Amino acid sequence: MTQDRWAAPRRARQPSNAVAVFLLALGIAFIVTGIRMWPTAPRDIGTIPPVTAAPAVPVGPSAAGPVSSRTAAPFVPARVRVPRIGINAPVVPVTVRPDGLLAVPADVRTVGWWSAGAPAAAPSGTVVLAGHVDSARQGSGAFFGIRALEPGDRVILSSASGRTTAYTVAARRQYPKSALPAGQVFDQDTPSRLVLVTCGGSFDWTTRHYSDNVVAYALPAPS
Repeated sequence: MTQDRWAAPRRARQPSNAVAVFLLALGIAFIVTGIRMWPTAPRDIGTIPPVTAAPAVPVGPSAAGPVSSRTAAPFVPARVRVPRIGINAPVVPVTVRPDGLLAVPADVRTVGWWSAGAPAAAPSGTVVLAGHVDSARQGSGAFFGIRALEPGDRVILSSASGRTTAYTVAARRQYPKSALPAGQVFDQDTPSRLVLVTCGGSFDWTTRHYSDNVVAYALPAPS
């Protein structure tokens, strides 16, 4: 099975046009040994949160009440759950290799968290989670169900010690790999949000690549 990899910026900053072109040239997608063909492409739904300058948000307990998902101290995510569609997967940090590619965990049931981006419950920036859709050898991946996410679905991130924070899906998009908006997906100069990324579209048995990426955008859930 070909090692799955993901192209990503080396630093947690908004990619420039040049960086975005570089990312797209590298494929900005998983190299997956796929086993499933989607009969139809899911329609795009919801409104993508605008990428704007992040406001100053205090971190830590509020004197006015309990800690919310917007003000909790950030933490490294160790598990992601989406109750409605049955996602419950471990999360491990992943970094960019010297060749500029972000290696997604070899186990398709494990999700990668881009450690150069925002941590869970961060007051600003994008938490990026990348997961496999499937594998010929291992079966369905942790993010096989991402194409079924709908606005309003709850995504829960938890730490190894049991701390949690929740996000609410705002939008879902399917992009051709050549048109994936890298700046929008990896942007860190933005209010707090979560982005989930996997593969989708048709599968090319010659190149062993999926044609598209499925991306879900989520915002911190109200406490």
